Amino acid sequence: MKYIYLLPIITISFIAGFASNQWWHMPLQESIPSSHDNIATKTVAKTSQPLIKAAQVNTTQTNTQFDHYADESHSADVTYEEVSFQEIIDPLNLLWADLMEQYLQNDTTSLELREHKARFQLTNLALDNPPILDELLQRYQQENDPAMQEFLSTVLSDLRTPEVLALASDMAQGQSTEKQKSGFTLLSSLAMPLPEIRQLVMNTLQNSQDAELQSHAVSALTLDVVAPAERQGIEKQLDVLFSSDHPQLRAQSIIKIAEWQQGEHVINHINTALADESALVKLAAMTAISDNKLNDASIKALLLTLAEDKNEPDIIKAKAVNTLQRYSLNESEYETFIKLQAELEGINEDASVSQG
Repeated sequence: MKYIYLLPIITISFIAGFASNQWWHMPLQESIPSSHDNIATKTVAKTSQPLIKAAQVNTTQTNTQFDHYADESHSADVTYEEVSFQEIIDPLNLLWADLMEQYLQNDTTSLELREHKARFQLTNLALDNPPILDELLQRYQQENDPAMQEFLSTVLSDLRTPEVLALASDMAQGQSTEKQKSGFTLLSSLAMPLPEIRQLVMNTLQNSQDAELQSHAVSALTLDVVAPAERQGIEKQLDVLFSSDHPQLRAQSIIKIAEWQQGEHVINHINTALADESALVKLAAMTAISDNKLNDASIKALLLTLAEDKNEPDIIKAKAVNTLQRYSLNESEYETFIKLQAELEGINEDASVSQG
């Protein structure tokens, strides 16, 4: 498909101070490498209307949409005209199509680069242009593709504006289960330890019988210092969820149990999760071990067992070996670890050769 216009985002000269509750600062300018000599810079200027001054540049058609950039040395080729808000937003569809192409090609490096560029571009543009933030919020509500929605949630969670929090909370309390799950997904990305979010999560966990919705809700339960009575209620609820028949809910619960609880209670739950029949739960348990720096002899023994078990899939064995790196090993355990590590490296090399 031929086109000469692309997302008119790059080079925002400065961004005013963020709201006091924001915890990060997005770089004001990004240098985007390209293998092409003919690149084009597109500049946006803030206006009081939903119109933006956008640079139009004629460039040589390249293999991907993202290669249409240039430095200021090509400014003589640039002409300016007002373009509508819709003309600015529409290229988001082209951008996402390019990301999906990389998914299909399993090109991880290209995919990560494109996602980084897109996330940077959309975040910076939305910061200075409320209409574009409104459009992103609306798209998140309407999006049905899980991958696209996840991408939009990362952009919105970077913004962390009151409007984003309000949308997430409203969706989490919606009538549609799918909308509720989307709302909790966004709340989880925001990771805000707010009492109103915890109350919303607990109400959903106690009143819903939908295990998938419960797993989305519990993911939004961010650790915080709370009153003893509230903490006891949370811990009790997590224990109940961990006994669910639904693997996704057990997996999400073990991650939160490791965050909210301590001592032998956590160790016992982790050991149970490592022996779970579901690979998803085992992987979640190992993530919880690493994230919370859990160090226990019984856990180490189970990790070694998983790493040596020829019946376990490679992803489980690799995760177990990786998790063991934080443990002190005796001579015998160390020899086993080195042997397993070499075996996994050989599997990875064989896979690389076959893909090549």
